[in-house]
Amino acid sequence: MTNDRFETIHANTLNLLVNLNNRLLEDPRTSESEQLLEQLTVAVEELSVVSEEMSQQNSELIETQDELARQIVRYRHLFDTAPVAYLLTDRAGLIVLVNSAAGKILNSKPRSLEGRPLAIYVAQRQLFAAISELGGKAEHAHIERVVDVIASGGRSFTALVSVCHYLGSDNEKDLLQWTIQDRDYLRQLDEYAIKFQLCQDFVNALMHDLKVPVIGAQRILEQLQDGTVAPELREVILAKLATSNEKLLESINTLLDIYNISSISPEVYLQAAGASCINLQEILEDCLHTVSLSALSKNISINTNCADNLPPFFAVSLDLTRMVLCLVDNAIKYSAPDSSIDVRIRQEHRYLIVEVEDYGSGISAADQLHIFERFWQGGQGNRYPSSYGLGLYLSNKIAELYQGTLQLTSEVGAGSCFTARLVSFDQKPGQNSP
Repeated sequence: MTNDRFETIHANTLNLLVNLNNRLLEDPRTSESEQLLEQLTVAVEELSVVSEEMSQQNSELIETQDELARQIVRYRHLFDTAPVAYLLTDRAGLIVLVNSAAGKILNSKPRSLEGRPLAIYVAQRQLFAAISELGGKAEHAHIERVVDVIASGGRSFTALVSVCHYLGSDNEKDLLQWTIQDRDYLRQLDEYAIKFQLCQDFVNALMHDLKVPVIGAQRILEQLQDGTVAPELREVILAKLATSNEKLLESINTLLDIYNISSISPEVYLQAAGASCINLQEILEDCLHTVSLSALSKNISINTNCADNLPPFFAVSLDLTRMVLCLVDNAIKYSAPDSSIDVRIRQEHRYLIVEVEDYGSGISAADQLHIFERFWQGGQGNRYPSSYGLGLYLSNKIAELYQGTLQLTSEVGAGSCFTARLVSFDQKPGQNSP
């Protein structure tokens, strides 16, 4: 706008100068010459003002240009150092620009890639199928495809490729922007993220389980040390403290088992934990012996039915012991005195079936949604202070480890039945299926 104004005033000034010159040649003293001179003075002043404005605008433009140059350098640096492989090509697939990550994934120097067809590295049929599909899409659309890539040197891998229209300047409107990500590398990142989350969960779980009992134990010890506890109560308090510490140690061991099961592959876990062919009848008898006093205190009878001639089951004995013990112990907790519990073990096709059924209070539909969540201790009115809410969570993890499931069927007032379906680890998934 200022430039147009300058040109108008400039043209007007030149016209005034011509007219003034003509009048001065005819008669330098005429009033018309004086008027032209005044108009010329005003025009020169306006020209000076506009010139100053243009000078200011020019300074601002120079600053803007310098800032744009800095931005270009910065964004080019970001482009070059981005962890994802970026490429620009024309619509024929000819590489125009690449960043360092693209050079690394294609095993070539970035500059050497420019001017080459992308089809050298990406399967041609897949490449042009993506370009053709993008051609029928809107300006801001993008296409994602899984393609086969062969890098320089012969390394081949499967990549996730994304392509979109490059929204640059007018002379770059026919360019396409590509990203290439190695799927194996992405899977490794996912595994690292899962392991990191497991570590965080483990630390959080330890904090959750240790804080309250440790604080409570510390207060009890302080009272014993201060002598504020009556002598006749000391033995009782120390016994309760020992029991609490035993439960705390059991909880820590359970958390360690959860972490071990979740953080490594099943094969590595089984080898490290000393898996072998186990005797399910012996495991059941050991579990019943462990809970016998709890059952006796409520006069609960435990009926067992372990099928004869069960096929060999390859597993970690402690895993099955933990699961059966947890299910039977929970059944005793939720059963009324003078009632019964049924424990059944049988083979069904490729699955070992372990069922523990009680006829107690049952579990509400709302609680069933959370029953296998870590730290879940029952809904309002059904909480057990002695429970850490880890038993069923670990049991479910064990079932998943053995390629199976742990399911619950329950009715309030009628009882509950937990059913574990497990596969021996000497079988491959899908083997001996019905």
